[in-house]
Amino acid sequence: MTDTPESPRPQWAGRVSRNKIQRLYERDAQGLPDEELIDEVGIALLARCEAILQATDQLRGEAVLCPECGEIGPRQEKEFEELICDCGWRLPWREYRKSFTKKQLSAGGIEPFLREYLEQYPKCRTHRHRMIQIDILIHRYHWELQGNPGRPGACNLIGGRQYEIWEFLQSLAYSDQSTPGLEQTYNRWRKQGRRQLRKIDQRRRKRAKQEEAAAEAASEEATPSGADTGPEPGD
Repeated sequence: MTDTPESPRPQWAGRVSRNKIQRLYERDAQGLPDEELIDEVGIALLARCEAILQATDQLRGEAVLCPECGEIGPRQEKEFEELICDCGWRLPWREYRKSFTKKQLSAGGIEPFLREYLEQYPKCRTHRHRMIQIDILIHRYHWELQGNPGRPGACNLIGGRQYEIWEFLQSLAYSDQSTPGLEQTYNRWRKQGRRQLRKIDQRRRKRAKQEEAAAEAASEEATPSGADTGPEPGD
């Protein structure tokens, strides 16, 4: 690779698709866990956890990871100073920082849970245990360990806006055929977030009323006042 200012920004593992996770829970609730999908989602979450922790370290100024060779070097403090690796890769710090800005890559209050998942998931010997680890991870809250649960940690892990994540986690399928422990984790999640969930429900109802009112208004506009509706009886 040539040492030019056009060196690429790092690419971070993205958030996991809601559709994949929804299918994962639907199959599990049917008593037919999809082992291939469990592995796919579990490994994608591993990659996402690693990306979040790496980006968080760099936001703190602890280290910079070269996207070309994987070496770790010191971070530059000044906006316009360049990050330069021995392999030839180079990029201004401000451009590097843009690679993880507004991408939900700051660990915040879920850092202990990300590290726990990275440690525990590879040790799982069965798909059942992998499913349990996935379930525990996506049902964590920021700052939960401090006794002050904030937004869902799943906002960093699963694609979508915050209100969509709240609604999505409430829609996941469970049954008496689900992997043991999943529904208990969900109930704990609901109990911890009951205040936030009430607010989300209120906003959802308000949004539904607004959409209904907008639909009625559009219908009225589509029907002009005094429009000819046909001949009167007897004409």
